[in-house]
Amino acid sequence: MQLLQPDPEVEIDSAHTNNRRQENNNEGNELDIDSLFDTQLFDPDKSDSWFANLVKNDYTTAEGLHAGFIIAVGVILSQEALRFEKYGSGYVPFHGSGGRLF
Repeated sequence: MQLLQPDPEVEIDSAHTNNRRQENNNEGNELDIDSLFDTQLFDPDKSDSWFANLVKNDYTTAEGLHAGFIIAVGVILSQEALRFEKYGSGYVPFHGSGGRLF
Protein backbone atom coordinates (compact mmCIF):
# COMPACT_ATOMS: atom_id res chain seq x y z
CA MET A 1 0.00 0.00 0.00
CA GLN A 2 1.41 3.37 -1.01
CA LEU A 3 0.80 6.46 1.12
CA LEU A 4 -0.05 9.63 -0.72
CA GLN A 5 2.38 12.44 -0.03
CA PRO A 6 1.17 16.02 -0.44
CA ASP A 7 2.95 18.13 -2.99
CA PRO A 8 5.21 20.51 -0.99
CA GLU A 9 5.04 23.25 -3.62
CA VAL A 10 1.25 23.43 -3.35
CA GLU A 11 1.37 23.72 0.43
CA ILE A 12 3.98 26.48 0.30
CA ASP A 13 2.00 28.44 -2.26
CA SER A 14 -1.27 28.16 -0.32
CA ALA A 15 0.44 29.14 2.94
CA HIS A 16 2.13 32.08 1.23
CA THR A 17 -1.20 33.22 -0.25
CA ASN A 18 -2.93 33.00 3.14
CA ASN A 19 -0.14 34.99 4.80
CA ARG A 20 -0.33 37.63 2.08
CA ARG A 21 -4.11 37.93 2.58
CA GLN A 22 -3.65 38.35 6.31
CA GLU A 23 -0.96 41.00 5.77
CA ASN A 24 -3.23 42.94 3.42
CA ASN A 25 -6.14 42.74 5.87
CA ASN A 26 -4.02 43.88 8.81
CA GLU A 27 -2.07 46.54 6.94
CA GLY A 28 -4.56 49.34 7.62
CA ASN A 29 -4.80 48.46 11.32
CA GLU A 30 -1.02 48.27 11.76
CA LEU A 31 -0.57 51.70 10.25
CA ASP A 32 -3.08 53.18 12.66
CA ILE A 33 -1.49 51.46 15.66
CA ASP A 34 2.02 52.42 14.56
CA SER A 35 1.03 56.05 14.10
CA LEU A 36 -0.65 55.99 17.51
CA PHE A 37 2.48 54.62 19.17
CA ASP A 38 4.70 57.10 17.32
CA THR A 39 2.62 60.10 18.45
CA GLN A 40 4.37 62.19 21.07
CA LEU A 41 1.96 62.74 23.96
CA PHE A 42 4.00 65.22 25.97
CA ASP A 43 6.43 67.76 24.56
CA PRO A 44 8.08 69.84 27.29
CA ASP A 45 9.27 72.40 24.73
CA LYS A 46 5.68 73.23 23.71
CA SER A 47 4.20 73.17 27.20
CA ASP A 48 4.68 75.79 29.91
CA SER A 49 3.57 73.84 32.99
CA TRP A 50 5.52 73.18 36.16
CA PHE A 51 6.06 69.58 35.10
CA ALA A 52 7.43 70.63 31.70
CA ASN A 53 9.86 73.00 33.44
CA LEU A 54 10.86 70.19 35.81
CA VAL A 55 11.48 67.85 32.86
CA LYS A 56 13.71 70.45 31.21
CA ASN A 57 15.64 71.33 34.37
CA ASP A 58 15.74 68.08 36.39
CA TYR A 59 14.77 65.08 34.29
CA THR A 60 15.53 62.41 36.89
CA THR A 61 13.23 63.99 39.48
CA ALA A 62 10.46 64.39 36.92
CA GLU A 63 10.88 60.77 35.86
CA GLY A 64 10.67 59.64 39.51
CA LEU A 65 7.53 61.69 40.12
CA HIS A 66 5.92 60.32 36.98
CA ALA A 67 6.76 56.71 37.84
CA GLY A 68 5.60 57.19 41.44
CA PHE A 69 2.30 58.63 40.28
CA ILE A 70 1.70 55.75 37.86
CA ILE A 71 2.51 53.16 40.55
CA ALA A 72 0.31 54.89 43.15
CA VAL A 73 -2.65 54.99 40.76
CA GLY A 74 -2.12 51.32 39.92
CA VAL A 75 -2.04 50.32 43.60
CA ILE A 76 -5.20 52.29 44.41
CA LEU A 77 -7.09 50.85 41.43
CA SER A 78 -5.97 47.30 42.26
CA GLN A 79 -7.13 47.74 45.88
CA GLU A 80 -10.51 48.92 44.67
CA ALA A 81 -10.74 45.99 42.24
CA LEU A 82 -9.99 43.58 45.11
CA ARG A 83 -12.66 45.22 47.29
CA PHE A 84 -15.14 44.95 44.44
CA GLU A 85 -14.30 41.26 44.05
CA LYS A 86 -14.68 40.63 47.79
CA TYR A 87 -17.89 42.58 48.48
CA GLY A 88 -19.66 42.29 45.12
CA SER A 89 -22.98 44.16 45.17
CA GLY A 90 -22.23 45.63 48.60
CA TYR A 91 -19.14 47.40 47.27
CA VAL A 92 -18.91 51.14 47.90
CA PRO A 93 -16.17 52.77 45.78
CA PHE A 94 -13.24 54.36 47.68
CA HIS A 95 -14.69 53.57 51.08
CA GLY A 96 -12.54 52.02 53.78
CA SER A 97 -13.32 48.50 54.94
CA GLY A 98 -12.47 48.98 58.59
CA GLY A 99 -8.86 47.87 58.33
CA ARG A 100 -9.52 44.18 57.69
CA LEU A 101 -9.05 42.91 54.18
CA PHE A 102 -10.06 39.27 54.77
